[in-house]
Amino acid sequence: MATEFTMKDFTRKDVMNSMTPEQRKFAAMRIVQEAKRIAEEMGISEEAAYELYIKGATHYDIFK
Repeated sequence: MATEFTMKDFTRKDVMNSMTPEQRKFAAMRIVQEAKRIAEEMGISEEAAYELYIKGATHYDIFK
């Protein structure tokens, strides 16, 4: 049975380390997509949006 991960899980090092390489690549892609969405929505840089997402992933969880 496959393990299901939330976007919040993608910010946890222990969870990322337990993923397969394919899962880690997918997680990284989703985080980048979410950072881009936040950046556009808030009018900030992608780097600032990434930091905001990592620090507050539950608020910006796209899988709610």
